[in-house]
Amino acid sequence: MKNKYPGYIMKYLRQREGLDENDTSMDNELNKLSPNEVFTEVCIWNGLMGNYDETIKGWIKSIYKIDLDNMEQENNDENICECSKDGKCNHFLSDSNLECFGADEEKANCMCHLELD
Repeated sequence: MKNKYPGYIMKYLRQREGLDENDTSMDNELNKLSPNEVFTEVCIWNGLMGNYDETIKGWIKSIYKIDLDNMEQENNDENICECSKDGKCNHFLSDSNLECFGADEEKANCMCHLELD
């Protein structure tokens, strides 16, 4: 099974649940956690308690102008291009990686491919 989060993050999450870092018995449930929930758990596991998750996200927003809370909402919205077939888009963008489920001729006309190449 492929996890939603990197291995080292999964180890933190497992340990937060009282499991051995290599015990995958709860991975299905852990993969359902939102990025905000994971960030909170990772902060706590690393000793940053007392709402430090929100403090750190505030620093990132102030310094880098990146709103991590807003990013999570945007990532929940379907991020699709204009190219569609039968009223359903076959192209998806996520984390700057393209997964294209369309035919080659659709890919050739898709702006997503042009932007990412």
